Amino acid sequence: MFAWVAPYVPYNYEDVRIITPITVLLTLVQMEKGDKEIRTSYLTSIDVWFAAMKSFTVLSLLESLAVLALIKRSRAMTKNAERAANEFE
Repeated sequence: MFAWVAPYVPYNYEDVRIITPITVLLTLVQMEKGDKEIRTSYLTSIDVWFAAMKSFTVLSLLESLAVLALIKRSRAMTKNAERAANEFE
């Protein structure tokens, strides 16, 4: 649930949008490594759980990066439009 906090953070807190999913991903990797005490040759439910959580976290990170890229592009287009209007006058 912590990984899905990033999309709801205001767009001007760009570092929080990136650091939150990365922190969750690192935590999940560390938790999964601690779970390897009992080795099995088959897929367990905890393996499926960790895989699902990792995929949701990576998707959250990619979504945040896409939104930040679109915001930066929008800011650049607005800046160029204002500059063009000033040059026209």
